[in-house]
Amino acid sequence: MINDYISALEPTKLKIIAVEIHLLSIARSIPQDEKPVIIVTEEKESVIIGIIKNKVLRFMHTISYENLPKANFIKELKRIIDFYEGEYESLSKMI
Repeated sequence: MINDYISALEPTKLKIIAVEIHLLSIARSIPQDEKPVIIVTEEKESVIIGIIKNKVLRFMHTISYENLPKANFIKELKRIIDFYEGEYESLSKMI
C-alpha cells in the first residue's frame, strides 16, 4: 500500500519524509489517557484493532475477512481483549 502512495507522489517531486499507519495517526489525535483504549477500525476487507495508551500504540492486529468471517469477529475481539487484560491491564473503553 505504501509503495502505491510513493509511486503516486513521485511525479510531484515531493520529498517523502515519513509514512504513518492509520492507528498512529489516531494515537496522536486522541486525548492522552493513563488507561489503555482499544480502537477498532473497519476497512473494506479487514478490521484493524489497536490498543493505545498515553498516545502510544501498544498493540495492533489486522483481521482479514478472508481468514475470519465477520460472524466470528466478536469472538476474536474478546480473545484479544482477554489476552491484553491478562498480560497487562484493564482497558478503559472501546472506540
